[in-house]
Amino acid sequence: VKPAGGHAIYIDARAYLDKIPDNEYPADTLALFIYAIGGVRSVAIGNLMYAEKDKNGKILKAAKNDFVRLAIPRSVYSLEHLLFVANTLMKVNLRKAFITRGVKVRGELRNDGFDHFDCEMDLIDKTSFEQAVLSMFESDEKS
Repeated sequence: VKPAGGHAIYIDARAYLDKIPDNEYPADTLALFIYAIGGVRSVAIGNLMYAEKDKNGKILKAAKNDFVRLAIPRSVYSLEHLLFVANTLMKVNLRKAFITRGVKVRGELRNDGFDHFDCEMDLIDKTSFEQAVLSMFESDEKS
């Protein structure tokens, strides 16, 4: 996101995972992938939080943006932490082509403005997601 800010890194998930449609929640998919690859926690700020949705999670009007936010609290993380996150994002970037499908809402949403805190989601294509994650560990073992 431009201009760059000082408290977080924002990734435009729509642009980054451009094959995943809004109804498959690109930012939530990317946040899950980042966590699966490196255990790095982030938050999706976009469709699940702000889109107009029906009770089953079908997006009626997409949010203006669909970002993944990686917070950088001042004086908390060491250079080693930041390098680990950068390395994780590099691994995600090398494997993003595997991620061709996103996630879907499990059950019903309350649509009360807080669904992003407690809704449950399922992978649409669990096999390709697992292959993307496992391929990372296989290549690490070979090196």
